[in-house]
Amino acid sequence: MIALDLRFEPPEPVGPRADDDVVRHASEQSMIEVVTLAGGMTSGLPSVAIRLTLEDGSTAIAQTSARLFVTAAQAILARYPHLFDEP
Repeated sequence: MIALDLRFEPPEPVGPRADDDVVRHASEQSMIEVVTLAGGMTSGLPSVAIRLTLEDGSTAIAQTSARLFVTAAQAILARYPHLFDEP
């Protein structure tokens, strides 16, 4: 299973790392698709797939457990409790 690394303070500038072979960017017209997959985990629990179309037309897909995805969302909301308040 793919792990999820959630950081509120990145240790380095966000972007490609020196050991990345190829860096492709999302097209500005791209949409990030988040899809739940019932029974997507070996355990039978749901998973979440994230799909992004890149500027060269290729597709990147990452999958993690729904539990990890929701835990990350809850952590972000805990860090930024006024996220949904009007500015």
